[in-house]
Amino acid sequence: MLELFGIRFLEDASQAGSVLLECDHDMILAALSWVIACIAGYVALQVAHRIRAAEGGRRVFWVGLCGLAMGCGIWSMHFLGMLAYRAPIQISYDWPLTLLSLLVAIVGTSLAILFVNRGALRGWKVLAGGLFMGLAITCMHYTGMAAIISEGYFLYDPALFLYSVGIAIGASSAALYLTHLVRRVPFQYLLTLRVCAAIVMGFAVAGMHYTGMAAANLYVTRPLTELMPPLGTNVPLAVSIAGLTLAILIIALLSELFGRRLDSEAIRLRNTVFRYDQILESVPDGILLINESLMVNNANHAAMRLFDIGHLRRWPSMEQLVPGLDVLHFEDSRATHERFLEAEAISRKGRAFPIELSVSRLRSGDEQLIVVVCRDISARKRAEAHIQKLLQENQRLATTDSLTGLPNRRWIVEVLENEISRCRRYGHDLALLLVDIDHFKRINDRYGHDSGDQALRVMARILRAIARDSDIVCRYGGEEFVLALPETGLRAAAVVAERLLHRVAETEIPLKGGAGPLRMTCSIGLAPWCVGMQYDGLLNAADKMLYQAKESGRNRVVIAEHPRDPDAAGGAGYDGTDAPGNVVPIDRSK
Repeated sequence: MLELFGIRFLEDASQAGSVLLECDHDMILAALSWVIACIAGYVALQVAHRIRAAEGGRRVFWVGLCGLAMGCGIWSMHFLGMLAYRAPIQISYDWPLTLLSLLVAIVGTSLAILFVNRGALRGWKVLAGGLFMGLAITCMHYTGMAAIISEGYFLYDPALFLYSVGIAIGASSAALYLTHLVRRVPFQYLLTLRVCAAIVMGFAVAGMHYTGMAAANLYVTRPLTELMPPLGTNVPLAVSIAGLTLAILIIALLSELFGRRLDSEAIRLRNTVFRYDQILESVPDGILLINESLMVNNANHAAMRLFDIGHLRRWPSMEQLVPGLDVLHFEDSRATHERFLEAEAISRKGRAFPIELSVSRLRSGDEQLIVVVCRDISARKRAEAHIQKLLQENQRLATTDSLTGLPNRRWIVEVLENEISRCRRYGHDLALLLVDIDHFKRINDRYGHDSGDQALRVMARILRAIARDSDIVCRYGGEEFVLALPETGLRAAAVVAERLLHRVAETEIPLKGGAGPLRMTCSIGLAPWCVGMQYDGLLNAADKMLYQAKESGRNRVVIAEHPRDPDAAGGAGYDGTDAPGNVVPIDRSK
């Protein structure tokens, strides 16, 4: 005897000394089981066409309802078929296993329907779903057979057993395909197709069951005289099962009809508000309806995208979206013609961005609502910031020398005005050095303009190195530079000037082409600020001292006296004291 998963197949029953019993079926109950299968198929097809159109929890509901209708119908057909089975011995059923077979039918059918209805319909999905559902029905059938309690035992014909499995898979594939086919048929042919499909499904399900029963051979090991006689057909149980199944199918059918009516009402309502939705959705700005408590009642998709809300059913309050915004106060402020307000909003994901909004009131029945129209002005703010950056860059370029990187003459005027104002207010000292590279034209003529540019850059670098953070350095024009020393007396400024002379004279400038290093010198005019002197007077005083330095032989510093009259500025050489002295050139031998 060959046994597989508790199912024993015929090998040679005679050698076990078993006796094969002759069994038949009650035709009335068998016909009733087929009718139940047909009704279940019709209800399942009626419910199945709603699965595709539903979403989320509704889809799960319709899948479960379709699986319940088909699973209960198949199980009821099977159990009525078992009650129709008549044997010469007493037969009863193990109820836990019987209920387990019902659960297997419902779960297997629901999962198969859900699998096939996800995504586009493909042939392989129908075959895979039919295979799964067919195996579930087979498990249901043979679990129900295992629930039989009697003094005999069943041996199965392998060929008929496989036929029953094949019929279950084929019938399941056909049922799953029909759930899709009925949705494509014109409405006038829909009822006819469903009735025909239900009849075919009834024959297929019944065919699987009775093929399986034909494969079952009931054997006993004792004479019939020693066995308990049959109790007869349990008609009340059969009627109860059929009635309960019909009740479930009727509930499923009524649920489908009620759902269809609800959908029709929903379509009517959608058509009613369609125009208003189109108006709201056509506006690129976010529109929110909020109540007096600043809670959002409704919003268009532009607002949902603006605040990254997605498909949340409950919006955050307006105070969370736009912190510190009092829309009621803003509404009152419209009387002052403030039509729009700029604020900073925070999306659900924590992204902060600027918005521009307007507020107005709306009466909806007895409820007062506030309409907030808002738009993201991040692009505008970025454009404004970019323009500001360009303006600053233009300002920088306008006040910066491109060759040396130092501020230019335009910049020094404004800075000197501010610095002189500070000196006038607080009584601070201010000294100004006007520096000129000696014989700069010779450098350009002899070594080329590239070497002249290099000399200017070296001079700028030396000035930066000598200057403090508070000092003012700029290229005044051509080969002239300005070094302003705030809060610096004449003696200290003269020391800085002399150090600058030595630093320039000691610096070697490498030239291209191996022409050897270039040395240069500079002349410096030094003038202190005096009370009543303006920036142009200070520059003129330093320029006069620079002219005297060049006339005296260059490579030296000449210091202006402290004049009694702000307009008087005579020149004198520097001898290491604040008093005027002889003009002293740098000793090259040092």
